[in-house]
Amino acid sequence: MEKELIVSSHAIGESNFHIQITPAFRQDIFVDEKVAELTLAYILEKLVQLKVQIVAYNFGPDHLHLFVANVRFVSEINLVKQIKGYSSRMIRKNF
Repeated sequence: MEKELIVSSHAIGESNFHIQITPAFRQDIFVDEKVAELTLAYILEKLVQLKVQIVAYNFGPDHLHLFVANVRFVSEINLVKQIKGYSSRMIRKNF
C-alpha cells in the first residue's frame, strides 16, 4: 500500500495529532448524549474552517479524544485553543 504525502510550498509530509480535551474540573459532561453530539458538531464545524481532517474521535465521561490529520494551516497550540474556545462558547450560547 503506497501512501500519498501532502506537498506544500515549504514541506512534504504529514502532520497528524492526537488531542485529548478535558472540561474544567474534569466534570462528567459527556455522559449527556446531547452535549456530546453538540460538542462534536461544533468541533467539526471549526475543523472545516481550519482545513483540518478528523480521522477518529472517542468520548469518555469526562474527556474527548480526537485524532486529526492534515494540520498545515494552523499551529498545534492554536488548533487546540480554537477548538476548545469555539465549542465552549457555542455550547454556553445555545445550551
